[in-house]
Amino acid sequence: MKTTACLSALLLLSALALAAPPPAGAAPLPQARRNASQEAGMKLKAGVTDLHADLVYKKVGDDDITLDLFLPKTKTGKDGKALFPNGTPVVFYLHGGAWSAGNRYGHSLSDVQFFSDNGLALVLVTYRFTKKGNGLTLADCVTDCFDAARFIAKNAAQYGLDPTRFLAHGSSAGGHLSLMVLLADPAQFPGDSGLAGATFRFIGAVAACPPCTFYSPEAWGKNEVRQTEQWFVERLGGLRSETRELAQKVSPLWWLKKDSPRALIIQGEADPKVNVGHALLMEKKARELGADLTVWRIPGANHSFKGNRSPMKNIRWQDLACPNLLDMARN
Repeated sequence: MKTTACLSALLLLSALALAAPPPAGAAPLPQARRNASQEAGMKLKAGVTDLHADLVYKKVGDDDITLDLFLPKTKTGKDGKALFPNGTPVVFYLHGGAWSAGNRYGHSLSDVQFFSDNGLALVLVTYRFTKKGNGLTLADCVTDCFDAARFIAKNAAQYGLDPTRFLAHGSSAGGHLSLMVLLADPAQFPGDSGLAGATFRFIGAVAACPPCTFYSPEAWGKNEVRQTEQWFVERLGGLRSETRELAQKVSPLWWLKKDSPRALIIQGEADPKVNVGHALLMEKKARELGADLTVWRIPGANHSFKGNRSPMKNIRWQDLACPNLLDMARN
């Protein structure tokens, strides 16, 4: 009875610690605040990992920009040797939502446990959104994601992480951001001055249905309507004719080089939001350069990889991403 009571008390304290409000004066972004379902999910995930929730990776004005760090419980193999002798690789999850919506809580318990069981750390990132009139562009979204990587790199020793083995994954806008942190030069996206000295290296990414270029109209096909002048104003801060340089800067296609790290793009051929033309342009350039980029085209699949003729009707894109990220981390 006494043991049961003590255990119950510990579980209660643990739950309270996870759900504790931010310090006085802090203002987490709205998209970082968990609803009851998300809070319950986080408690379950805390049971299969060593969770460090709501870490503030930088402050912008009165806003706290936060992330969650899930450290693996499994760090050695059956032979007793370290799975990763140089430190734990880190997988970043960058969520979708057209850079203006969504949240970082999209991973299932099984995904989180997969990474933990295989010795990988997982980081869920909140970033600022581009909203009409707020003065932010896609470059700010990219900068926030790089700052999250800088924060983890700066604190890598504390958590036993390997800052030279970072990986990223995400879908839609999150797929775009994953390719950007993999391919782009971090120095071109300077962020928080307190993180400026941190160094890291991304070695792989899996991107599902990612927009890959904002300067190549042919990539959008019938979805060119999504790149109206208003779209450019809201996402890039100006008209199409005024923002070509920035459009190139935030396009993964622009950054792809012969020696770029390994990337996998998963793209539905019937995607009505992000035309398959994006993946095809990336594939074409990679082939011309000899870059290590693979495109998996899913016939009949829409933006969520569903559809009457989609072979992924009962498969999530994460089911494909997780084992491929593990393979990238190992190799």
